[in-house]
Amino acid sequence: ALLTLTRPEYLYLALVIGLVGAVLVVRARSSFAVASWVLGVLVCLSLLLPWAWRNHQHFDRWVLTDGGYGETILAYRLSYNRMTLSEWGASFVYWLPDFGDKLAVGVLPEHSYRRFVSDNADAFTNTAVSDILQPALQSILREEITAYWLRSEIFGNALQHGLVSVALTWRGLFVRKYWGLLGFFAYIGLLAASLRGGRYELAVLSLPVWFMVAFYAGVSVSVPRYNLPLVSLYAMGLGWYARTLVSRWRRPRCRALESR
Repeated sequence: ALLTLTRPEYLYLALVIGLVGAVLVVRARSSFAVASWVLGVLVCLSLLLPWAWRNHQHFDRWVLTDGGYGETILAYRLSYNRMTLSEWGASFVYWLPDFGDKLAVGVLPEHSYRRFVSDNADAFTNTAVSDILQPALQSILREEITAYWLRSEIFGNALQHGLVSVALTWRGLFVRKYWGLLGFFAYIGLLAASLRGGRYELAVLSLPVWFMVAFYAGVSVSVPRYNLPLVSLYAMGLGWYARTLVSRWRRPRCRALESR
């Protein structure tokens, strides 16, 4: 709820947590689980309802926020759904932090990355309004565009939208460029080690962060600054690797001192 008051898209995370919690409560069949879930819902509502009431008083709407540009953001996202298979593959090279675009230019054919380059007139970002948004505005009421795109472009084209969302998830992973690159693989290493050891706490605690990463990839162009909560996961991964390296370095030194 507190996150929602800073970035309204976290409301979707609150709804998902509430639904998953309800399922777990039904399966648990425990009065303590029911009480915990109800308390969580009440706390969430107590924080969000005052702001919704304020908006109802001022604007006659119960929504938490309404920027009026949601369909524009979605148009930019849907423009990437026009990726070809070669462009989809090239995106995993081009969107590597810092050096990815240079690497793509050096090793890939131009047609596979051309539309990622914002300087080109046919770039995805430069044609989103003219090719996606404006045709929709000419034939559909503005307040109905998002619902129409959800039916036709997202759920109606789920495979393409899902594949492109995977590529855009990759784009949004690398917070602080090289630190994000190192942190991501360090986190994957820590997660794998935890799962091998039968410890699932990190996997469970990571789920809300990864839900938001996937959410941003599904409805926006997914740039790294949207995914700042990944820093906490990457920090744990880097800390674990640093501790492992130090332990491996100290172990033979300690043995050498003990043998003297």
